Amino acid sequence: MKIIVSLLILITVIIFNYGCTKNTDPQIRIQNKNSVPVEVKITLLEERNDSLHTVDVGATTDYKKINAGEVTVFLKVRNQSISFLATKSNSYTIVIPVDEPPAVIVDL
Repeated sequence: MKIIVSLLILITVIIFNYGCTKNTDPQIRIQNKNSVPVEVKITLLEERNDSLHTVDVGATTDYKKINAGEVTVFLKVRNQSISFLATKSNSYTIVIPVDEPPAVIVDL
């Protein structure tokens, strides 16, 4: 009986710890499925700064941590942009397809 109680307490602590550590800053990455390299400008409204990235054909960037809030991604080559609200504990992939607007995918 003591083993069962100890096991239940251990499982509860593990679940609680997982729930607490899941509340992390959001992350973003860019995936270029276009036929040409794409220059991407990421604007974080809260920080009022921009970061530029050139993403080669078929490449996917590493995740970059960002602050939660409004995010705008501008594609310089195609003069298109996409905006979304980044929330804590989520990872986002911006997909740049051929001849279609960019899309935001929430990675699970």
